[in-house]
This record gives sequence, structure tokens and C-alpha cells, in this order.
Amino acid sequence: MSGRARRRALLGQRGRPVWQPLAVLTLLPLVATAFIGGVSVVAADRAADRALRAQRLVSAVELLDAARRAADAELLPTMLVHVVADEATATRAGFPPDRSATLRVTEPAVVEQARALTDRTISAALAGSSDRKLLAVVTDARNSIAFARSAADQSGQPLVNVVRNFGLSSSKLASGQRWASTEAVSAGLSSRSVAALQDLNQLLSLSEAASRQLGELFASRVLPAALAGIAQSGWIASWGTYTKLADYADDFTTGPVRHNWAIYQNNATVTAFSQLLTRQALDPTRQVLPTGALPGLGERSRRRDDALAVVLQDAVAEVTAGAGDDHTAALTQRRTTLTLCLALVLLSLANAGLVARWLTSSMRSLAAGAQEISQGHLVDVVPRGPRELRTAALALSSAVAGLRRVQEQARAVVNGNAETLLRQEPLPGPLGDVVHASVEQIVEGFRAREALQDELTHQATHDALTGLANRAQILGHLAGLLAGEDRRREGAPGTGVLFIDLDGFKLVNDTHGHAVGDQVLCEVADRLTATLRPGDAAGRLGGDEFVVTIEGIRDPDVLLDLGRRVISAVSWSGPMNVGGTTVKQVRIGASVGVAVSSATSTADSLIAEADVAAYRAKRLGRGRAEIFDDGLRAELSERAEMEIALRAGLEAGELHLNYQPVVNLTTGVLVGFEALARWNRPGVGPVRPDIFIAAAEASSFVCDLGRWVLHEATDRTARWRAAGQAGFVPGENEPTIAVNISGRHLADNRILDDVADALAASGLPPTLLVVEITETVLTDDPRAREHLRLLRERGVQVAIDDFGTGFTSISALSGTPADILKIDRSFIDSDDIGHHQLATLITRAAQTFQLRVIAEGIETQDQLARVRADGCEEAQGYLFSRPLTPEAAEILPRQLIPPRATGIPAQPGHPSRSLT
Repeated sequence: MSGRARRRALLGQRGRPVWQPLAVLTLLPLVATAFIGGVSVVAADRAADRALRAQRLVSAVELLDAARRAADAELLPTMLVHVVADEATATRAGFPPDRSATLRVTEPAVVEQARALTDRTISAALAGSSDRKLLAVVTDARNSIAFARSAADQSGQPLVNVVRNFGLSSSKLASGQRWASTEAVSAGLSSRSVAALQDLNQLLSLSEAASRQLGELFASRVLPAALAGIAQSGWIASWGTYTKLADYADDFTTGPVRHNWAIYQNNATVTAFSQLLTRQALDPTRQVLPTGALPGLGERSRRRDDALAVVLQDAVAEVTAGAGDDHTAALTQRRTTLTLCLALVLLSLANAGLVARWLTSSMRSLAAGAQEISQGHLVDVVPRGPRELRTAALALSSAVAGLRRVQEQARAVVNGNAETLLRQEPLPGPLGDVVHASVEQIVEGFRAREALQDELTHQATHDALTGLANRAQILGHLAGLLAGEDRRREGAPGTGVLFIDLDGFKLVNDTHGHAVGDQVLCEVADRLTATLRPGDAAGRLGGDEFVVTIEGIRDPDVLLDLGRRVISAVSWSGPMNVGGTTVKQVRIGASVGVAVSSATSTADSLIAEADVAAYRAKRLGRGRAEIFDDGLRAELSERAEMEIALRAGLEAGELHLNYQPVVNLTTGVLVGFEALARWNRPGVGPVRPDIFIAAAEASSFVCDLGRWVLHEATDRTARWRAAGQAGFVPGENEPTIAVNISGRHLADNRILDDVADALAASGLPPTLLVVEITETVLTDDPRAREHLRLLRERGVQVAIDDFGTGFTSISALSGTPADILKIDRSFIDSDDIGHHQLATLITRAAQTFQLRVIAEGIETQDQLARVRADGCEEAQGYLFSRPLTPEAAEILPRQLIPPRATGIPAQPGHPSRSLT
């Protein structure tokens, strides 16, 4: 036997097959792949389960809403049965005896039908609520409804207890809806599903406010006088909440909900019923809907609720579809992971088979140990055989140690001990790097998913720009505070709300752009948060509106003091750095409305009251804090009555115009008139212009009033011009006609067409029309400045009225879109030398910028001499003439006073104001 043959024989006796330890090494990536695949599959299963739970919760929300609407609808016929049961009570409530007798026969059947519907919807809610907490809520609500019915059926039961018991049942179902919606958000849904869920939450609030309106309105009519005021406040709050939420509803995120909301708004029944309730809310005399007519509106209320329920069903369907897509995506991910893992395993096994076939039979002695390891027994491999096999055995032993460490890492992942896992020393070599990198990716994936879920939950409850709580979070927090109050005990602490509305923000946004506006909002949020006390909560409702909630309030003055501190904190004027660019001048202020909870307050009604108080703060001069009180409630009622009467008066021809002359002080010639609206209200007499104009400016009606004045004044002036009356002389400069335009009307896009229509209808040249505005209009809305520029391009003159009382600086006159400056009468009739000097400065500055100057309110010779000395060439006031009727203005001569006369002859109809 040759030497080579002997060496081969020796190797065959002492060695083991080498393919076995190589197969063990091949198993390492297989174990890691199986581990990763298993973790991914478990995560996908959990995501699918969460999506299914979200679908069930949203479906339960719809069933709870149907049950709540049915419970609300049961209140009206139940109260009606209670009222007509006693003839005297029914008569006091406004039901004739024959009507009461009929209702005592028919209404019990209506009550039974309503109860049957409520029972069906409650049963459906119980059947469709798989969550234990929802089942408890529905069961509790069902017991509460049963108690309310039992109490209502008892003779002698006070009507207020009936209203309170049914209201409690409805509130329990509404709380269940909110809980289910919040739980659905926390289920880790996609952004699309969260956005659709936000639309659903807003529709739930709308549905809750809508279904309660008719019952609360009827309660306000039939409850005893001591409770009628509280019920009236509750009905007005529900109406206001529905109206305000309906205004915000145009911002729905999902397309199907926006589409069906538009259909709902255009529904004739819905529109007519909402307008009827609006007229009733604005009519303090309660004559729009007599008490006896209210029961007949139940069917119309139900139709509106059913129409709103259709929109809500679409929102539920959208959320359900989104959750279904999330569920499908999770299942798809699981299938993909399993497929990839199986492919990797098969590929690895195929490679192992090829290597096994390639290995020599002389390495079989090592295969036994490798076989043990491949079966899951992590045994130590004893080095045997020649040096090469011993080296292979040592390498296999190292692989076993590595598998034990992988086993430890797998246990750490299963136990959720990610930090301990990452601190472990990785396996040596490239394979160790791959395993450790895979483990790190798994851990980072867990962390990223948790962070994403936390971020989605935060986005659903916080404002994206400022980081403050959003509307849904604010309402939920406020509802929780109100639910925790002991409002049955007199003197118990209440909950306060500050409604902060920024002053001048729209001007900043339109002048400097949205980037600066966003920076301002963030700065206001930071300052607001820094001002609050521990325990106070701040949020942003949207736009430039912020809210602060304060619990444990015993003295409303504390809220007013806090409101003033907030105004001081968020108000500033100066430069601002935005993205490396400095904006030279940014001026921001704030007006604050304050409201304190009462026994009947809800989250929506409390915010609505604070909003109304903030509006009064703006109207009274801005930069102040006002509280919602009985006086404001009465003022709002009086203003609503005034607006209704003014609208009717304009249609009935009760309004007319007077005309006050404007005189050139150098030539004594009549140069124009100012048209002044007057109202002689039947049964009341003349109404002061500042009163009815203020009522008109509170709504868009001021645009209708301004449109009427434009047509009336231009038509009258055109007739004077054609007849040669009121100072119109052929071949001479013709008098102008000045019309006061409100800031709201000037900012309206229709103002250009309104002026053009009036000029076209009358045939008056544009150069004879003067549009008068107050200087604050130029700072309130940039659109007003643009409209003035376009009017001047068309030949219309512009006059700034009451100049000197606002915030316009004299240096800004060079860029002001105006032709005439009217000095306010407060500077003319003042005895303050500083006011005289300021009037002189305004006159000379205006003349420097080629502006005509008119002095208002001239009543004495001294005042006339002073404005003449200042260089003022035109004036108006009682010294020359009071405002004249059209007939008196027709006979005015062109030459009213002698040129540079020292005295002015008495004018017809006003001898006491003569300078002679």
C-alpha cells in the first residue's frame, strides 16, 4: 500500500463528515428569519384585531345615536300628556279646552309609539354592543329610561322631574357615544380613519344638539315661571350649539360626508324647520311658535333628525371602511411575511443540500454532533480527529454558543426587555453583525410603531400648529369638569371658561402672509400657556380663537382678572423674525369673554356664552374682558328684537333720508350733501340713529341697509340735478352726495356691484358720489382698502369720517386711498388746546397730501373762525343747517353764505343757529 493510500485510510478512521457542522451554521439565519417572521406575524395579527375592534365600536356609536335620538323624541309627547292631564294647567300653557280634550285621547297612543321605538333602538344597541363597558352604559340608560317613564306616569309628579329624568337618560347614551369614539381613536387607526372619525364626532355633537331642541323649547313654555328661564337658556344654548356646529361643518375632511352634508343642508324640510327655530330664537316675545303649535312640529323635528342620521351613517361607513382597509392591510402583511420566510427557509435548505453533496464522506464523524444540534439540542461538540476536523469542531462549538446567545436574545424580545437585548454584546463576525442588526431593526420597529400610535392619538386630540388641545379635546375636558361638579349644592365651586379672540390677526395674516400668521398663533399659544395657573387648560378652537378652562371657581371676578392678564400677555406691537426675515411691525391684541357654569350648563353652551361675551368686548372697544351675565342676555334679546323690527321697517318704507349741506368756507357755495338715515318706528317714534345702526351692524343686514341708502341718495340727487334744484346750476361745479358705508359692507365682495347698480339706476355721474368710511375700516380688513382703490379708479370719491379717533397715523395719509378727510366734531367743540392743535396738524397734513378737509359739527362763530384760521375750506354743522328733508333741501340756494363773510344768515327752518 502506498503512503498516500495509508493517509487516506487513516483520515477515514479518525475523521467525521464536515457537512454536518456546515449545516448547523446554515441554520443560524434560518432561526433569525423564523424569529423575525414570527414577531411580524404576531404584530400583524394584533393590528388586525385592533382594526376589527374599532369597526365594532364605530358601529355601536351609530346604534347608540339612534337610541339617544329616540329617547329625546319621547320627551315631547310625555310632557304633553303631563300638561293636558289637568284642564287648568293646559289652559295656562295655551291649549284651548277642545284641543286639550283631543290631546288627552290621542297623545297616550303617541307616547306608547315613541316608547316602542325607544325600546327597539335600545334593544338593537344592546345586541350590537360587544364591549363590556358599552353594554353597561346601554343597560344603565335603559334602566334610567324605565325610571323616567315610571316617574312620568305617576300622578302629581312635577314636570321638571320628568324633563330632568329624560335628559339624564339621553346624557348617558351620549357619554357612551363619546367613550366609544375615543376608544376607536386609541386603536391605532390610519390617518384616513382618524380624520373620518373626527367628522363623525362633529356629526354626533350636531345630532345631540338637534334632537334636544324641540323638547327643550316646549319645556321652556310649560315649566313653572321659576324654572322657565333656566329651560329657555338651555333651549337657546342647544340652538346656538347646533347653529355654530353647522357653520363649522363645511370643513368636513371626507368627501362622502361633505357631499351628504350638502344634500342635508339643501333639504327643504330641514331648511324650513331650522329657519323656523332660528326665528323663534331671535324673537324674545315667543310669538313665532305659539305653545299650542309646538306638539305638531314633532314630525318635522324627527324628519330633520332622520336626515342628519343619514349623514352620520355615511360618516360611520367611512370610518368602518377605513378600519376595514387597515384590517386587510394587516392580513396582507402577515401573508407576505410568511411567504418570504418560507422562501428563505427553502432556499437555505437547498443550499445546505448542495453543500452536503459536495462534502466528502470522511467528515461523517462530525455529523452526529451536528445532527443533535439541528434537532434543537444545543450540545457541546467534542473536538476529535485530525487538526482540520478539530478546527471544524471548535468552530461548531462556537456556533452552539452563538445559538445559545440568540436564544437569550429571543427570550428578551419575547419578554419585551428591549434595552437589555440591545446592551448584549453581539456575536462575532459578519453573521453576528447581521443577527444583531436584525434584532435592532425589530426593536426599532416596535418603537416606531408605538411612537406612531402615540403621534396619531396626539393628533386626534391636539392642534397641529400650536400643540394646544383641539376642539374635541376641549369639549371632552370641559364635559368632564362639568360632570364632576356638585351643582346641586348652593355655593359649590363652578367651572369657568375664557374665550380669547385675537384683535388685528386678520390684518396681520392678509398683510404679511400665512407664515407670519402661523408664527403669531404659536407665539400667542406660548404666552397664553405661560400665563395660566397650574390646573388650568388651554386650547385652540380654530382660526384666531383660543379657550381656557378653569375649575373650582367661586368668584367670577377671579376670571375677569385672569382675562385681563391674558390680554396683557398676548398683546404686543413690534418686529417679528420669521424664517430669518424680520417683519418690521406686527400688532396683535385680544378680547376676552368670560362665562361661569350654572346648573344647566353643558360644554357647548358654556363656550357659546363665553363667545358672546367676547363679541361684546370687541364691540365695546376691544382689548378688554367681559362676562356673560343677565344684562348681556337681555341686551342680545333686545338687539335681536331691534334687528327684526328694522328689517320689517325697511320693507314697510318706515325709513327715510335727511340731507345735511356741506359749505365751502371761502366762496360760501353749497358743495355737497351728506345722506343720513332716519327711522320713525310706528308706536315708538323716532329711533336714534346710533341705536338702530348699531343693531344693523351686528349682522349682514347692514349691507342691505347700505344698499338701500345708496339707491335712495343717488336717485334723489339725480332728480335734483335734472330739475336744477338743491344748488345744482348748469355750468357750475355740482354738489356731491356722501353716503356712509359700514366696514362690513365695504369688505363684502358685492360692494362694487352695489355702487355700480345705484349709479346706473339713477344716471348720476360717479364723480358726484362720495363714499364715507371710518378710519378703523382701513385697519380692520385689507379687502376694504382694495375695494376703495377700485371705487376711486371708477371715479367715486372716498372720504374718511371721524378722522383722529382711530389708530391711523398722520404719516400713513400719503398711502391712504382717500380724497377727503373729515375732522371729527370731538376736536371741533373741545375746549382742550391740545385738541385744537391736533385739528390744525391734521388739516395741514391732509393739505400736504392733496386731500380736501371738511370740519364736522360747526355750531358757533368761534369754531368757524378757528377752522378757517387752520386753512379748512369746507364744513358742515348746525351753524349752517340741520339735516333737511328732501323737500327742504330742494329749495336751498347755491350761494349759502357771502364769500369770506364774518357772519352767516339764518337758514330756513333753523333761525336759532344764525351767526348774525
